[in-house]
Amino acid sequence: MSGVSVGEACVKIYEEMKMSRKYKYATFRVNEDLTEIIPDAVGEPDADFEEFVSKFPEKDARYGILDVDYEDDGCAKSRIVFIFWSPDGAPIRSKMVYASSKESLRRQFAGIMTEVQGNDLSDITMDEIKGRILRV
Repeated sequence: MSGVSVGEACVKIYEEMKMSRKYKYATFRVNEDLTEIIPDAVGEPDADFEEFVSKFPEKDARYGILDVDYEDDGCAKSRIVFIFWSPDGAPIRSKMVYASSKESLRRQFAGIMTEVQGNDLSDITMDEIKGRILRV
């Protein structure tokens, strides 16, 4: 436990995404005081995957949720996936704070069954994400 709290705005964004598909994605960051997880960016329902991936900085960690449309046994489905972005080039302190705060945020997002951790962009491709969904 890191002592970093989850801002109410994060939970509100997740609920709006889950219930009404208001957003395609959202990213979250730890504020400058290292006391709270806050929203960083949201994507409109028609946003594409490349836009989502572009929100992850090369040199700092982030959390993200993505509404993924996929097909399973010929049926169209969707699932919200949790992304933990911790690039190799991020400062050690940032990596530690984000890693120790991740579960606090995850617990607030009831119903997420799939998580992907990315240390570089090759870890968070759509093929990788859909592969993880289908393994659950």
